[in-house]
Amino acid sequence: MLALAALVAAVAAACAAGAVPADALFVLPMLALAVPLLAGRYLGEEALDRWRARPPARRRGARAAAPPRRPAAGSVGGGLLLARHLSGRAPPAPPLPAH
Repeated sequence: MLALAALVAAVAAACAAGAVPADALFVLPMLALAVPLLAGRYLGEEALDRWRARPPARRRGARAAAPPRRPAAGSVGGGLLLARHLSGRAPPAPPLPAH
C-alpha cells in the first residue's frame, strides 16, 4: 500500500511539473482501487473474517405482542385527515350566464 501511495504521489507530482498530462489525475482513484484488488489484497479482509466468525447475537425472550392501539375517537389520520381539511370549503360557484 505504501508503494501504491508513492506511485500516486509521483504521478501527481509529474502532472504538476507538466511531464504527464493532467488527464492522468482522473485515472489515479481507479488505480488506487484496482491495484490492491488485482494483487489479492482486500482492504479490511481480516476484519470481515473476524466479524463473520463471531457467533450471532442471541435474542432475549420474545415479548408478548401488544394489541394494536386504536386511535382516539376524535382524531383522524391519513386520507380522512385530508378529506376533513378539504370538506370545509364549498365547491366553486358556477360561472354566471353572459347577457
